Amino acid sequence: MTPRASLAYVRLHRDGFAETGAGAAGLEVGAETVESVQGRLGLAVARPFATAAGLAVTPAAALTWRHEFGDTERVVDAAFAGAPGIGFRVAGADAARDTAELALGVSATTGGGTTWQLGYGASLGGGEAAHALRAGLRLSW
Repeated sequence: MTPRASLAYVRLHRDGFAETGAGAAGLEVGAETVESVQGRLGLAVARPFATAAGLAVTPAAALTWRHEFGDTERVVDAAFAGAPGIGFRVAGADAARDTAELALGVSATTGGGTTWQLGYGASLGGGEAAHALRAGLRLSW
């Protein structure tokens, strides 16, 4: 069993831009900066087992709570090129304030150093769910 704790800061900046080729209907989109401060607390569990065939099999699981300390609102300010003084705001989906992250996996290592991995991950929060499957092969010599 391994406790986990982390704090991450991410700053994303996108320059403003203007569409061309659409005349007055082209969009002019303002610059945007999004800052995120995320804390994570969790627990990971893994246990290796040796098989009679010489494989080292390790099932693993992790459960983490992620909290967004920063702003969760995601908006874009824009205007049409033909009416630059009349802007509008488009609200995107807000980021979840609290999210549960789950990871399940298994790896098997042969005596020769080849490792096969298979895993599943889920992120659940704010009425949204993201799922991922992962497979891998590692060769050591």
